[in-house]
Amino acid sequence: MKRLATVPCFLALAIVIAGCAASIDPRLPPRDERTKAIDKLPLTVGAFYGEDFRAYAFTTCVVEFNPPPCAYYDHSLTVNLGKTSVALLDRTMRSLFAHIERLDRRHPPPKKLRSLAAVFTPKIIGYGYSYGGPSSGWHAWVAYQLTLYTTNGKELAQWTAYGAGKSEGGPGLHLNKIEDATLVALRAAEAHALAQFHERKEIKSWLAALCIPETGTGRNRK
Repeated sequence: MKRLATVPCFLALAIVIAGCAASIDPRLPPRDERTKAIDKLPLTVGAFYGEDFRAYAFTTCVVEFNPPPCAYYDHSLTVNLGKTSVALLDRTMRSLFAHIERLDRRHPPPKKLRSLAAVFTPKIIGYGYSYGGPSSGWHAWVAYQLTLYTTNGKELAQWTAYGAGKSEGGPGLHLNKIEDATLVALRAAEAHALAQFHERKEIKSWLAALCIPETGTGRNRK
């Protein structure tokens, strides 16, 4: 078999290591300046983060064979994106609404629903990273599907938030560079989520029905 790329274990640096396997737990990136200039809507919205979302992890083979025997050589890299995504989108929703209430299920009991204007639930629909060469560095991207439901379970609006980022770095496995690119992508996805929220016709109609002006729209387009 032809070996396409190899990465020695010592390059895992201070990241969690088990044999030659490595993992990255991205920290929460700082807020984009655009997310700080938004008027919150005077509503309370429930937020449900499912188990698959909270536990989302992206694993790839570091040593690439055809087929790649990751399990045999244990040369894998896992990016644990779930916990960070919960914190990121929770912050995003708190930028939009006056109050966010965490839910342990998407369909809470009627007593709980009476205090909510809607229920928000996200899904990670894609994540990845790549090395573009010495002149390009490391690239990462992330995409979320964001859905807002009425309190009776009907889909109110759905939109996609996408973010891409890059960091400089040489050849080989630079875990800190992959994390840096991921943080830039997460920060961009948060800004995109907020911008897309105010662009949705369904959201405009919903707010109009509640007699709430589209606060934050103009600022968000800057």
